[in-house]
Amino acid sequence: ARRGGTHRRFSVGGGGPQWAAGPGRGLGAAGGGSEAVAIRRDARRLGTDDPAGANGLGVLLLQSGQTREARTGFETAMATHQDDVSLAHNLARLLATGGATDQKDAAVALRLANAVVDATGGRDPRAIETLAAALAVNDRLAEAITVNARTAALAAARG
Repeated sequence: ARRGGTHRRFSVGGGGPQWAAGPGRGLGAAGGGSEAVAIRRDARRLGTDDPAGANGLGVLLLQSGQTREARTGFETAMATHQDDVSLAHNLARLLATGGATDQKDAAVALRLANAVVDATGGRDPRAIETLAAALAVNDRLAEAITVNARTAALAAARG
């Protein structure tokens, strides 16, 4: 859920080391997925703890079909960066749309999706779409349909 080089957080503050795998970012953006994953993994092993790096690695893993590893990465990063909107959004989306979702995962997806919508002031159509998916996986279909309509209206208003 990174976009335009911005990295939003639930709360102000933090800091932490800069992500050391700039080449991994470029390769990922250019379609060099497996090489980008390897570079980002190496940077993680070197001790960098930047949530943007963990988020980027998780997205690359998802794109390469490594869902279980992406989930582990998102969950590990969330353990130390509970306030990170991008991590929360991507983990919520993975849990809500990743296939075999049990009751516990569905509940976590819904909690995270609600927190992301709140953190973005209800103005991010992607966050609202993830909330709709989380509601659906929690068998709250009427609410999911209503929320999904809100997503469509918001996206249309943005053009």
